[in-house]
Amino acid sequence: MRLQVKTYNIIKRSNTRSTKKNVPNRLVIHSTANPGSTAENEADWLNNPNNHRVGSWHYCVDAKLVTHAIPDDEEAFHASNNHINKTSISLEICESGNRAKTLQNAVMTAADLMFKFKLTKISRHDDFTSTKICPRILPRGNAWEDFKTDVLAQLKELQEPAFVELKLGSKGPRVKKLQERLNYHGFKLKVNSVFDKATEDAVILYQKNWKLGVQRPGVVGIKTWTHVTTQ
Repeated sequence: MRLQVKTYNIIKRSNTRSTKKNVPNRLVIHSTANPGSTAENEADWLNNPNNHRVGSWHYCVDAKLVTHAIPDDEEAFHASNNHINKTSISLEICESGNRAKTLQNAVMTAADLMFKFKLTKISRHDDFTSTKICPRILPRGNAWEDFKTDVLAQLKELQEPAFVELKLGSKGPRVKKLQERLNYHGFKLKVNSVFDKATEDAVILYQKNWKLGVQRPGVVGIKTWTHVTTQ
């Protein structure tokens, strides 16, 4: 998780923790419906002896941090649907504080959770109930679709392997793509997925022609890779 996470030990009570197994395959998004509450306030409420409401969640995010309440492998009472409760991770978004920052953090947290648990689906709470609009701070339409688009874009970035520079002797699909892009720019390389001497010479000439100012001519770092694959 890229944001600070504060984990709570939630007391085992029938209205907040069932301790039944959770095997998540989706992320369910909620908002707290409490304009004055922070993520820490929401977690504290789950342990409050005066709280008799049936309801709980796994994660809650605000403009500052993330709180973690119900353990990931336990169901939380959040979706108004027993099956979804046992097959999902829940994320509550606070309605207090800096809304833009909170939503920015929510996008980041949602992407991190989908990546961590290898989730392929993201849903709204009200996909599973007709009794409320939730998350109410992300109404259906542009707001919700933009949120989902941002989450999935960050998830894709997390799923991309870290860039490894290409140089003489490198092999694989990225070398093949490099050779194809160099040929697109007028070179006559054999596309064999092997960074051979001919490929190195082509890279050196490409870097010189485009005045890329690289420290090590003939080595494809992120600057050269981005340039050759986008021009």
